[in-house]
Amino acid sequence: MSVEGVSGLAVAAAGAGALLIWSGLKGAKVSTALGSVISGQQPSGTDTNQITASYDASQSTAPASSSTGTAVAPANASESAFWTSVLTTMGAPATSANINSLAAWFHHEEPSWPPPATNNPLNSTQPAAGSTTFNSVGVQNYPNVLEGISATVKTLTNGYYPQIEAALKAGTGVCGSGFASEFATWSGPGGYTSVC
Repeated sequence: MSVEGVSGLAVAAAGAGALLIWSGLKGAKVSTALGSVISGQQPSGTDTNQITASYDASQSTAPASSSTGTAVAPANASESAFWTSVLTTMGAPATSANINSLAAWFHHEEPSWPPPATNNPLNSTQPAAGSTTFNSVGVQNYPNVLEGISATVKTLTNGYYPQIEAALKAGTGVCGSGFASEFATWSGPGGYTSVC
């Protein structure tokens, strides 16, 4: 069922992503938070605005070297939760190959977590409710994490990146060959053709 183009599955996945992000930011057990939500209560110690919390800038790190052609691990729990939510929302498994290759991809876009374009680590240009323009290319600032996750998923699944989408849905990540033309499309003229 969908309402104005938003399916119930997408809403459920976004809710699950928010719960994962909240748990990652607060260091709480997902099962405990889920139990609270199911029973109609707020996860303990939060207010509803914290579920779309901002990134913890104190945990930012410089990118790990990917000169070996391998993926890098996310810098912190906030970044890991973002990638897990993107994958879950698009129907892809949150394998280490997927998460680490998305983290490596992010480092081709930005130097450290959190991303300069608010809630937009892969620098998507997908417009969203409440988004603002970050730069002259049209990269967006998203008003909250859920909008950022949704826009990233819409971009990854918009038909321009079928090999990337298929690899993520297979759980194999996006390292290696076979993605050059799609990464070139994503990054634009003078961009990159691989991420790890």
